[in-house]
Amino acid sequence: MLRVGIDQASQHHDVCLASAGQAPSYLRVPNDADGLEELLAAIRRREPDPAQVHVAIEGSGQGLFVAALLATGFQVYPVNPKAVDRYRDRLSPAGSKDDRRDALVLAEILRTDRHRLQPLRLESDTLRQLRVVYSHHQTLVEERTRLLNQLIACLRTYYPRALELFADLGRPVAWTFLRTFPTPAHFARARRSRIEKLLRQHRYPGVAAKTAELLELARKPQLPADPATVALWARRMLFLVDQLEAVGRELEACHQQLEALVQAHPDGDLFRSVKGIGTVLAAGVITVFGEDRQAVPSVRPVQCRSGTAPVTVRSGKTVRVRFRRACNKQARNTLQLLAQQLVLHHAWAREIYQAHRDRGRHYHEALRIVAHHALRVLFAMWRDRQPYDPTRFEAARRQRQEPKAA
Repeated sequence: MLRVGIDQASQHHDVCLASAGQAPSYLRVPNDADGLEELLAAIRRREPDPAQVHVAIEGSGQGLFVAALLATGFQVYPVNPKAVDRYRDRLSPAGSKDDRRDALVLAEILRTDRHRLQPLRLESDTLRQLRVVYSHHQTLVEERTRLLNQLIACLRTYYPRALELFADLGRPVAWTFLRTFPTPAHFARARRSRIEKLLRQHRYPGVAAKTAELLELARKPQLPADPATVALWARRMLFLVDQLEAVGRELEACHQQLEALVQAHPDGDLFRSVKGIGTVLAAGVITVFGEDRQAVPSVRPVQCRSGTAPVTVRSGKTVRVRFRRACNKQARNTLQLLAQQLVLHHAWAREIYQAHRDRGRHYHEALRIVAHHALRVLFAMWRDRQPYDPTRFEAARRQRQEPKAA
């Protein structure tokens, strides 16, 4: 068996090749196609059988270089950077650091702790696309929130009356209204026919009542804005509206693509059988569980990876339970959103949530506990490939709550 440790960098990679009975050898390859060929040639000289090549890399295992190694048939193991840092102290207690030594550390981890590591698995094209589109969707949601906060701050500076126009400034009707009336002076001169036409274009409910409300706001005086800077603030506001509209269009396109991918994935309908899980959440849950059921024997690794499982620290007589920070942040956000929907649609989730709120736990902590319990249900569905059955779930829940015989 050949152990390969790769310390990755943006321009080049330091590599350590180690096998039993032989001194380790080192090489540095560029981070490009030529570097990949050079590395593969060096590996084949030491071990021609790809199944006997085990590669350790620091981090999550993302990137073109790692994907190319995985495609060759090698076993590729991602190693947590914190674990690498702790292991490095075994070879260098003085705290010195060197890229070549880091490659040796990764190779040594394979020698001593390979049984504790989980190798990367080849995924289907549908799942890989889901990961990319879902990640893009989540980034767009965060960007929309950021832009909305900037828009509110901008309007508060020169046009506070606009904050009273609509309950949600993230809707297209609000953006069109701001384009039509970009300054307090424009809004003060607004005509009924113009407002009615704008609302009807967006199919706004209760056009007559909303028009009267907006006209009343237009006639109310507001704090005077600085005439010298109003036009400049209006230009910034329109710039933010342009960005919000672009993000909105891209979100719609992402949602349509997610709908097609979730429909095509074999676990899509499985997770959507749970009330409250729609297309976007189903995509997120699929990315949390993956496809390799053999590699996940229990729900515990999923709970730890997703950040719902707390961390227990025991030392002497002291026992502390703290928040798990080392996890997949996207998975944690997905399960937070999932818990919110479950609390809305399922009595058992509301009971868990309310019980922990009554104990004084804060909102996000209670949701995290709901997600922790929900993962058990989703894992059982995923493992058995069975859709959600409320009757079966309630029976199993009652059985768990019954006192055990002495």
